[in-house]
Amino acid sequence: MRRLMVVLCSLIAFAAVAQERRFVQRRPPEWRGVVTEYEERMRFLSKSVARDAFIVSQMMQAVRELHDFQKLIAVEKALDRINASIQRATEDPAASLQTLTALNSLQETFKHAREQGTMADAEALQKEILEQTHFIQRELFRELDVAREERKNLAELIGKLHQVNADLESAMIDALGSTFDFVKAGGD
Repeated sequence: MRRLMVVLCSLIAFAAVAQERRFVQRRPPEWRGVVTEYEERMRFLSKSVARDAFIVSQMMQAVRELHDFQKLIAVEKALDRINASIQRATEDPAASLQTLTALNSLQETFKHAREQGTMADAEALQKEILEQTHFIQRELFRELDVAREERKNLAELIGKLHQVNADLESAMIDALGSTFDFVKAGGD
């Protein structure tokens, strides 16, 4: 029985040492692929936020353009802003279908306003821009919420990585110091 106990303890100790060695000697996990994928996701998110912020900004500038006393010029300037927004919305990464629909609706409204000439109602056009931009702004808020959460997670991860790096650096310094002590003491 005692012999069985010794063999069992030896096997457990061997398994523990083997597990520990496997962990230390193992190559680093394939985290590069995960990091690359995460980086692409964050770049997509940041481009999406920048795109939608640009579009909302263009729409607010279009509203200001409509304050011009020359209605035809004001409508044309606003339409230019809408067209620039549509162009940006179709670039990579493309905006959501809801954003594209809102922008296309505004484009049609302003083309019609251009045909109306001086009879176009600037206040109604401003109201239409604000109503359609509401959908785009909601999309931007959703993206900002996701970006805020990802930023928080990223800051936490960076903090952990700094700590792991500091721990590893300390362990390496200790190991080098003990190696130098060993050599100074006459070890080979």
